[in-house]
Amino acid sequence: MTDIKDLEGYVISHIDEAIEKENIKIYYQPIIRSLTGNICGREALARWESPEYGLLIPEEFIPILEEHRLIHKLDCYMISRICSHYNHCLQRHDPLLPISFNLSWLDFELCYIIGVLNEETEKNRVPREMLRVEINESVLSLDNSFFKDKLQKLKDEGYEIIMDDFGSGHSSINILKDYSFDELKIDLALLWDGSERSKTIIGSICSLAKSLGISTIAEGVETKEQEAFINTAGCEKMQGNLFVEPLYYWDLLSFIRDSGLSYEPLNLRDYYDTLVKWDTGKKSGISCAIAEADNGIIHFLYTNQEFLKNIRSLDIESFQRLEDIINDASYSLSQELSQLVKKAGKNKEPQVMDFIIKGNYCIARVGFLAGASGKTAVEMEFHNLSMDKNVNHLERINDALEGVYSVFDRVVGFDLDMDRLWILYKETGFTERYEGNSFSENREKYINSEIYPEDRQRYSQFIDFKNAKKRILSSGRNFISGCFRFKTANGNYIWREQYIVLARGGESGHRFLLCTKEVDEKQLALIMQLSSFIDSGASGGFDGQDISDSALWKSIVESCPVGLFWKDRSRRFVGVNKAFLDYYGFESEDAVLGKTDEEMSWHVDPYPFKTDEEDIINTGAVIKDVRGKCICRGENRDILVNKAPILKDGKIVGLIGFFRDITERLIQYDCIKEESFTDPVTGVLNIKGLMDSVSRFINAYDDNKCDFALIAVNINRYDEMKESFGEDHLNRLMRLTADRIKSLLGSTSVIARSAKDIFVILKQVEKNEEGSSLMQNISNEIRYLREVDGIPCTIYTSAGYAVFSESAGPESLYSLAVKRMNDQMERIRRFTGGF
Repeated sequence: MTDIKDLEGYVISHIDEAIEKENIKIYYQPIIRSLTGNICGREALARWESPEYGLLIPEEFIPILEEHRLIHKLDCYMISRICSHYNHCLQRHDPLLPISFNLSWLDFELCYIIGVLNEETEKNRVPREMLRVEINESVLSLDNSFFKDKLQKLKDEGYEIIMDDFGSGHSSINILKDYSFDELKIDLALLWDGSERSKTIIGSICSLAKSLGISTIAEGVETKEQEAFINTAGCEKMQGNLFVEPLYYWDLLSFIRDSGLSYEPLNLRDYYDTLVKWDTGKKSGISCAIAEADNGIIHFLYTNQEFLKNIRSLDIESFQRLEDIINDASYSLSQELSQLVKKAGKNKEPQVMDFIIKGNYCIARVGFLAGASGKTAVEMEFHNLSMDKNVNHLERINDALEGVYSVFDRVVGFDLDMDRLWILYKETGFTERYEGNSFSENREKYINSEIYPEDRQRYSQFIDFKNAKKRILSSGRNFISGCFRFKTANGNYIWREQYIVLARGGESGHRFLLCTKEVDEKQLALIMQLSSFIDSGASGGFDGQDISDSALWKSIVESCPVGLFWKDRSRRFVGVNKAFLDYYGFESEDAVLGKTDEEMSWHVDPYPFKTDEEDIINTGAVIKDVRGKCICRGENRDILVNKAPILKDGKIVGLIGFFRDITERLIQYDCIKEESFTDPVTGVLNIKGLMDSVSRFINAYDDNKCDFALIAVNINRYDEMKESFGEDHLNRLMRLTADRIKSLLGSTSVIARSAKDIFVILKQVEKNEEGSSLMQNISNEIRYLREVDGIPCTIYTSAGYAVFSESAGPESLYSLAVKRMNDQMERIRRFTGGF
């Protein structure tokens, strides 16, 4: 057994040696996102590999270091190693995750710990948002304004702060009042005993934290029972030996690879952080879940017991089974719920749907929560009202409504006085974006979007609610009806019969039901005959009736100056015009008929064309002025393409399109762009624009002796960031950087991007020192940029400036500023050891 006094003496006398010889090792324990089960962060923990005592854990040496006021040595070393390791992960393209670590309250007295953090993050190019400082709650309970100021300074510098061991002290609520935290860490070893009382306390902590905008993490998760509870209590993250014990980095990578755990992408961090603000505690007793649509596939991130109870009442045994049904297009419920989720994500407004399943009257409500990178998360409430004993009349309603709903598949209410719609049975395209809004304002938009073109005038007259009551009363019945072609989800049109029914609920008679059902086969056959008769022109018309459709089409095809083509549903050419043949050099259309673009091999990249055409055929989409490249007569040519579906009897039977060659136009544009003064990525001036502006400043100097400064700012490690995050991401970063400079300087300065990684600012100054101050302000402003597209980042810069009065001319001015910028960059390089 180790003698405590001997160990104490050993720790005190060997801490410097342990740091120097790197006997202090960093172990990491992953932090798990409760919603997804993915690794979203990791905590860095110190382990002392002692030649005399073996592996020492923190509980054995940290209290000794604190008691003897040596703890800052360990914590400064940990910060240095954490930052250095992050930099190496960046170089190796390892997964990048936020890292949390403990600081002692003594660090703020024994050294300038914030300065150490800033120095190491700058040296290793670590985004400050990726470091999360853990402070023990017992320290925070002290009434210490000095400590409070230091923590606020940490937050101001961009570091996140976690309150560790929340609930262990006696002033937890006061601490939440006095301090601002990003996260609370709940130690289950302190609060969990498996009782309902402890569960209630933990659940209340999570709910309280959410109401204050603070996230929570459960530490010390050891059992499946604890994991299951944490998932239902609304605690956002978990950490513990149930998932993996703290391990050395390389051992941890091997474990994660072998266990099948996944990392949370950085660009989804904010997305999931938004979701976890959804408070499960406030949904007690409500059947609810969080569903996520990922490229059309829906799965559940969270379901509570009430939700499971409701779906099981429909003989759906689990939410996994519900996922299977929702993602199986053969189920009617799949199409309806999928559309509901899609509309909630698109409109960012709650969507509601009523429906009957196996004699059960149900209602679903879906509300948008967050979206990013093709993912849409929604809150879903799902109720089987037939199982609600408090709704006494439901059985009778079900008997009556089931018969009604077996006839009609859409029932919508309309109040003329309120000019609004509301859903009674099933969501429909008709109510999309219109429920709760003024219908008259959107009426024409709906008709033009959802009704077959040849039916729109008739439907517009039919849907005129202002005279609907008069028309109904004159009909001798309680309704009027009509048959029209409605657009479906895949872009086709189908015949439906629609009824406007006068509701008996109001004395004014200004309330109606709009009921829609499919047309039966005999009625459809008659409609098709009448439609063909009307379309052929037999019903009479204007004086120029001898202008037939075929004559008009033939004239268009022969005279059209652009390449015109039309295809069948398999995307095979059915016909082309003369301009098409002339462009490609074909003698007859036999060279292309029956073939697809891929078989012709004339597109440099056929995939975008194929995708567009499949979208047109499957959904009825229309594309306009889409650029593409094709091979024509041995040359690469640029074309602009337009395509639309061909409809026959309301169904998509193919597509038609035309294209124009824009190669020469682009060549002219590129020539103009070369002469342009604007950087195409950021919108600020380029090097040509910069030198033109310099000449203008020189003219002002010659005329009025107005001196000016040229400031050059380099975005350090540009190429490495490009390699790590890609060109598109870096271009967005450059645009945001340019915007920050513009917001700082307003209209007082000229801003340019003279090279890929260099911004230049011109500003008139009265004194040389003004340039130095402005240079520092610009560098600081750029470094306050914390993220791009949800990915944390910290930009580091080198800068230099020169004033015109000390230069020999415009080239000399620019060279002098850039030289001073490079000198500063070299000093930083020496300071950072080459990073």
